[in-house]
Amino acid sequence: MAIEQESIEVSTVEFVISHIREGIRSGKFAVGNRIIEAELRRNLGVSRSSIREAISRLAAEGVLEVNLHKSASVRALSPIEIRDLLEIREVVEGLAARKAASRIGMADYAERLRLAQKRLDVEEDNADDPDAYFRANTDYHSLLLEIGGNTRLPAMLHHLYTTFFRAQAGRLMSRASVRRSNEDHRRITDAILRGDTGLAEMLMRSHIQRTAYSLAQRPKEE
Repeated sequence: MAIEQESIEVSTVEFVISHIREGIRSGKFAVGNRIIEAELRRNLGVSRSSIREAISRLAAEGVLEVNLHKSASVRALSPIEIRDLLEIREVVEGLAARKAASRIGMADYAERLRLAQKRLDVEEDNADDPDAYFRANTDYHSLLLEIGGNTRLPAMLHHLYTTFFRAQAGRLMSRASVRRSNEDHRRITDAILRGDTGLAEMLMRSHIQRTAYSLAQRPKEE
């Protein structure tokens, strides 16, 4: 019974962690915003201890920071941290693009990739919802991981991309950078659809490098 109860508590903590990560990815929990324990308890129906354990784990990962008053908030990344994360993404996502190109003829992957690219094109200049492009971008990269079929890559990029990059680096990009980013996506999509594994990997790595350069040129404070 004790083991069963412990298992329930662990799964509850993981549920809270997943909820907070998704909130960061979607922009619900913005950088610097407090994570309100009472609100989480009310919305999720979980115990205070589960929430505090989830916050403690995310703080240990560097996703959240806890101040002297025990209040948690989403931690901002430094330019150096963003650069380091992008260097890792360059290697991992280059591999993902290569594998996606090798498997694009399977199932309905080609049609889903075309639809994902069409969504990026639509959201590229969406003035009513500037964040829509970054949501579409996240889904595009997630789709490439799915198409690639490597079960380990999504787990590796979840921490690097979904939680950090989408929530913070994306907001540093100018509209001109967004347009250049999607030009890259169109070339990557074309290479993958043609099954050109080498070109797909090269273009994806160049895309990540260009993103890193673009972020490095932005003012530290806007």
